[in-house]
Amino acid sequence: MNLIQLIFYLQDEVAGYYVSEQTEKPISITRIDDIFYELFKRNIEVRILPNLWSMADQVMSSSLNFSLCRMRNAIQRINDYEEEYVSEEELKQIEKLKSQGEFISQKKLLEELGIDINEI
Repeated sequence: MNLIQLIFYLQDEVAGYYVSEQTEKPISITRIDDIFYELFKRNIEVRILPNLWSMADQVMSSSLNFSLCRMRNAIQRINDYEEEYVSEEELKQIEKLKSQGEFISQKKLLEELGIDINEI
């Protein structure tokens, strides 16, 4: 057993959470300025959904092991009989981000990263 195994223990095998009961100092810090770039260069698929609940329901009804502990942070579940939608408040937030120059279209992002949209 090494030092790391003495300090950290596996709390949740499915989620891969290793925890320590004592305060730990990081051995290094890596600043990430462009999270999408870092994800794409590692060939990680990113999906942006207006509502996570339909995906969560599909995962829960599957044979997959899963952890949905952060679903408490998701927007509230919409009525199962309604189609998923983006609310007026969310549209206003998106327009605000666009006007502040903090929004980039998927096409422009892929172009900046040098990724051919046809390869996705």
